[in-house]
Amino acid sequence: MSNQEESQRTPPASGTFAHLESSVRRLIRQSEELRAEVNAAEARNRELMGLLAPVAEGEEGPESLVDKLRAAEAERQEFRERLAKGRQVAERMMARIRFLEGQDG
Repeated sequence: MSNQEESQRTPPASGTFAHLESSVRRLIRQSEELRAEVNAAEARNRELMGLLAPVAEGEEGPESLVDKLRAAEAERQEFRERLAKGRQVAERMMARIRFLEGQDG
């Protein structure tokens, strides 16, 4: 393939594409952060299941379980709020990307 053909296939590295690339990289990074948070939530879920075992076996009273469940619920709610905010950011980024693609076309 000649250099001319290659340059026709590959869009120029203009400011629009640089901005698009930056946006996509940021979106990927946020996706990785959210994935890490999901993994942490799953680990907390396993921990919660471990907390239930002593109550089921009669080693702890239900009051201590209720306290632990309230704390876990508060943490879960915080995680949901952070996840919702992350989704909003991702949606805004995708809207920007679509806009930039429309500007270049």
